[in-house]
Amino acid sequence: TQPIIENKLRDDYVAQLRAALSDFIITIKNVVVEVRHERKPYKKDTLPTLETVARNSFLALQHKWHVFDLLTGNADVPEVESALKRGTRIFSRWATLQKLMMIKSRPSQKKMDDVERRFKAIQDLAQTISDGLP
Repeated sequence: TQPIIENKLRDDYVAQLRAALSDFIITIKNVVVEVRHERKPYKKDTLPTLETVARNSFLALQHKWHVFDLLTGNADVPEVESALKRGTRIFSRWATLQKLMMIKSRPSQKKMDDVERRFKAIQDLAQTISDGLP
């Protein structure tokens, strides 16, 4: 019966990871929407809050992945590992992103494109993790 328990555990964790990922993707989409449609100067507190939510959902995802790895010992998926590393790098550059967002007046198209490009990178990352799941 051991393999059955292990498989169930593994399926549970994959399900949790997928749920964490879809939360993550939704968060990122919300940030993009916020950035794209905000016509007024940004409210000082909105974006840092969204940033925190996105970062926390990424950290939760990372944590779930490591727990999954520890419990099942079969989370050796290079795509996911490298995607998580990439995610860490993207989030460490968040300060730049925040500076772009804290624009006093209507942001230029170039700035908007830059913000969107960064979020697109995060979304692709989430997709890579999802595709790499066992």
